[in-house]
Amino acid sequence: MTVEYDRRVNAVKMRRNNLLAICDWTQMNDTPEATKNMWAAYRKSLRDITDHPNYPYLTEEEWPVTPQK
Repeated sequence: MTVEYDRRVNAVKMRRNNLLAICDWTQMNDTPEATKNMWAAYRKSLRDITDHPNYPYLTEEEWPVTPQK
């Protein structure tokens, strides 16, 4: 592994973790089930980003799309 690779891994994981934190509210008990399910799928895609074939060299288009609120 190279320094550049490690830098990209850290950047992807930091972005993923920030995106997950931003949408934590979607999994609260008082969130409507349809909303919760839609966001749960998005959150799973974020958690699985490290399995993407281009990881950690992801383009913007390869990131999961945020559900519409």
